[in-house]
Amino acid sequence: SQISYSRIHDNFVVGGFGGGLYTTDSTGLVVSDSSIMYNVALSSYTLHGQGGGMFIGHQSNISVVNCTIISNLAMPRIDNSDTAPLTYSGYGGGMFVQTAIVNVTDSQFINNIVYTGQFDSGAGGGGVVLEDTYGSNFKRCEFVYNGAQGYSGYSQYASSGAGGAMMLKFSQAYIDSCQFTGNWVGAGGIEYSTGGALAIFYDYVSGNEFEDITQVK
Repeated sequence: SQISYSRIHDNFVVGGFGGGLYTTDSTGLVVSDSSIMYNVALSSYTLHGQGGGMFIGHQSNISVVNCTIISNLAMPRIDNSDTAPLTYSGYGGGMFVQTAIVNVTDSQFINNIVYTGQFDSGAGGGGVVLEDTYGSNFKRCEFVYNGAQGYSGYSQYASSGAGGAMMLKFSQAYIDSCQFTGNWVGAGGIEYSTGGALAIFYDYVSGNEFEDITQVK
């Protein structure tokens, strides 16, 4: 399948995955020369909102070429504007990749943001989250002004953000000739913030040992 010269704008999911685009068990999908903008994945009381712009899951292997992924959000649902968020945090404002492979080339991740909710470890990966993923590639990409915001009020159960541009968790990736500029992480709750550009946790697990093989060059 191929998506090209398309606009995926102003869409949302509540308590789910992939505000703009969701794909799972997909092999050979190519998304090219397209814009993915202003999409939202909202968390609920039981599920994290993952992949404001795109969610790529379960044994998928796709390519993203010459795309702009801009101003997408993954965030808690707020039922009352006068209160702090009470639902779960968001992950992967621009893109969330889980047990899948993505090859991203000549693309831009700009101003994608995740926000922290209650009762979890905090929002992560304003631009991209890779979780339980091995072999993804990012080449000649720009990550600009993406952010992970910590909890907006006081709570002993809430946390800060992690990985303003990208968060890797139990994952391995190749990041080649990419530019990271102006990405940020905001503090919140009672925890410290981590990784203004990249936060890498438990790099790819092989057997019972952790092997630090993510490559950034």
